[in-house]
Amino acid sequence: MKMFRTSILTIMLLGLVVASCKKDKDDPTTPVKKVMAEFPFVGEGHESVYVMTLFTVTDTSTTMRTSPISETEWMTIYGNPVLGYDTSVVFADGDYLMSYDLGGSPANAVKLMKANAQVGENWLADTITNVVTGTDVSLDVEAGNFLCVELAQITPSNDTSFIYYNINDGIIKQSLDAVVLVVDLELYSKNF
Repeated sequence: MKMFRTSILTIMLLGLVVASCKKDKDDPTTPVKKVMAEFPFVGEGHESVYVMTLFTVTDTSTTMRTSPISETEWMTIYGNPVLGYDTSVVFADGDYLMSYDLGGSPANAVKLMKANAQVGENWLADTITNVVTGTDVSLDVEAGNFLCVELAQITPSNDTSFIYYNINDGIIKQSLDAVVLVVDLELYSKNF
């Protein structure tokens, strides 16, 4: 009899869990988080954590967080406790994700990345030449496997950084191998 009561209790508890999950999902009062339609990785409460290797030192404290500040603009906070944090504002302008420093002007925004990118497309962001060198590039990182756009960023001194991104997941990987600095950044986890 004790076994029967335990089985009934287990079934009832499972039923409550399933019912409560269903209720939460169907509950119209559950808030819907906002996301940027053109670049869905920019969304309310979204956070990405990266493995950063600076020369030979590796850590997982580099993060990027996004939150809405208006109907069209989003604040991003990017960095880590050692090197510091940068705060900027991003917005979509057609197929481009644009960025400017918090407190700055949208007139000074630079193009960060492009949706619907095609190999060979290029643009200037300050003094950096951005060239799309690949699309549908498959990358395996700690957070999973992703299809990415490969973007080469070339400085006036010909240092080249490669950024791999997609519009749903953001930056997946970044590699900079310059004369004075070697940095790799890879997506470790994300909460969206």
